[in-house]
Amino acid sequence: MLQLLVSLLASCSTFSSGMSLGYSAIALPELQRLNGTDYLDPDQASWFASIASIATPLGCLLCGPLLDRFGRRVALIALNLPFLLGWATLAMTPSPVVTPLLYIGRVLTGLGTGMASIPG
Repeated sequence: MLQLLVSLLASCSTFSSGMSLGYSAIALPELQRLNGTDYLDPDQASWFASIASIATPLGCLLCGPLLDRFGRRVALIALNLPFLLGWATLAMTPSPVVTPLLYIGRVLTGLGTGMASIPG
């Protein structure tokens, strides 16, 4: 039972990565409504959708040295920090939307996605 619980916890990082990749598909229709208070133009929407994927390789590069120096357990714990900060930034972005905050949140979740690809 304990082995199952530990493997599920290690897989949560992969679950968070999938949520980060799929988030733009859910958020963009709402952020592009013309009659809403939060509106992104097509260029901003394109950056919003792709900036997490741009940051993912940076997360991979950050996680390698972290994994070598501190081990797998610390790396799995540390990858939660960019995810938590990124999702908190996205959740607390005021309305009307502040586009740089959206980008920062997406970069942080992209870093987390890259970090999650190695230790799990």
